[in-house]
Amino acid sequence: MVGCGGDSSSDDAGGSGGAAGSGGGSAGSGGTGGIGGAGGTDGGFVHACKDPKPILVNGQPTGLESCGTSAARRAESTTCPELMPRASACTATQLDCTTDADCTAAPHGYCAFSAAGFMQPSVCGCRYGCTQDSECPQGQACLCGEPTGQCVLADCATSAECTSGFDCVTAYGDCTGKQLHCQQPADECGSADDCPNGYCGVGPQGNFVCLGSGCGAAGG
Repeated sequence: MVGCGGDSSSDDAGGSGGAAGSGGGSAGSGGTGGIGGAGGTDGGFVHACKDPKPILVNGQPTGLESCGTSAARRAESTTCPELMPRASACTATQLDCTTDADCTAAPHGYCAFSAAGFMQPSVCGCRYGCTQDSECPQGQACLCGEPTGQCVLADCATSAECTSGFDCVTAYGDCTGKQLHCQQPADECGSADDCPNGYCGVGPQGNFVCLGSGCGAAGG
């Protein structure tokens, strides 16, 4: 499969992708739901998706639903909408690009801003994303976002691959480590709403736990 390089720093949840494809699911037990997929809203799972709402990019569906703060479930795999080329120019101390049109080394290129920090200047640099799972390597999937999709680690492609009552979810938003992973009974959180000082992500034991912010200030 074809990989896509790069990683987003300040572009909402989408940013650029590194790679793609999608893996299998893991699981637990419970109810059903989601945009055409399995869900966890009516089976008694304490960390079931909260108040799910479709996540849109430029008014178009992404196959994702929000699950509280900084969390999303993937109900279906779809071609991600894109916002490029954008009219605005990127400005920073170091300019490796100024507009999306400068980023042509691979498909789905865009010019992204990275904030200064750790003795490093602010930078405008090219990132490269994806729009379909097939553009990502094995074990990854194309997670839709702005301005394009991002290839992320994935052991499930949609909630349908998880045990009934559990969803295929990921942290979603700025300063989070994105990974599509099936919920399970051992999960300690369902979204950042359960984590006052961070976000809900996949821990070293493979269950969802509260993790510290993925960046010092703004970013993604």
